[in-house]
Amino acid sequence: MVKNKVETEIIAAKIPKQLYRIMEKRLGSFMSLSDYLRNLIRRDLENHGLLEVEA
Repeated sequence: MVKNKVETEIIAAKIPKQLYRIMEKRLGSFMSLSDYLRNLIRRDLENHGLLEVEA
């Protein structure tokens, strides 16, 4: 299986404005929504063995 590297930025994600606002409220000032989504995707890829983790 070929492993993929995750780009440092998420280029485009389409989510409804209402969902965006709800997520933003839940995160508050703890973390930006883009950081949260990037971490979520990275964790999912790691769990499925699709991400090369740099040592």
